[in-house]
Amino acid sequence: MTAGIPMEPSTFNEANKCIEWKKAMQAEIDALKSQGTWTLVPQPPNSKVTKTGLLDSKPMDTPIALGSLSLYDGDPLLNASEYHSIVGALQYCTFTRPGISYTVKKLCQFMLTPTSTHLQVAKRVLCYLKGTANYDWGSCPDDRRSTSVYCIFHGLNLISCSSAKQKVVSRSSTESEYRALANGASELSWLRSLIGELGLHS
Repeated sequence: MTAGIPMEPSTFNEANKCIEWKKAMQAEIDALKSQGTWTLVPQPPNSKVTKTGLLDSKPMDTPIALGSLSLYDGDPLLNASEYHSIVGALQYCTFTRPGISYTVKKLCQFMLTPTSTHLQVAKRVLCYLKGTANYDWGSCPDDRRSTSVYCIFHGLNLISCSSAKQKVVSRSSTESEYRALANGASELSWLRSLIGELGLHS
């Protein structure tokens, strides 16, 4: 906690107990609804908001451990519906998170006869996404702007880095990530031109 500013919750349970955080999220939802950005529909009957029970799980650094997945790893699942649901959702995630494409394609190979090991790997990908998601999206309590961060190397040498607030408020984490990518690409393009002019081609 810093200068009277509450620490940002790191899990759903922490956020659910924080009155200030719930008020901020409600204000965000109200703004999205008033601007027509979202159209909320009733939750289907007998459905759950969360399916995997991984809200408070430990984030992972990589989507898959070293080694290859085999058709015969683990025990066959008696009910493969959870595996199908997770992998199906992950396929959509690959559009904005290409870093998990390889792992998701591997998991898709076992859709017919998934095992307990395959399910464990699928859940690991979810934990990886949790650990790498843009948690900074709209985190500033004053202006709800996100922070773009990038580091650019020439060989092993760091030649440029930045950590700055974005100039506008992003309406989603995906929009925030694209703005950060655009900022980094712009800087990279300028540095490439400068290195060329200086005759420092590697």
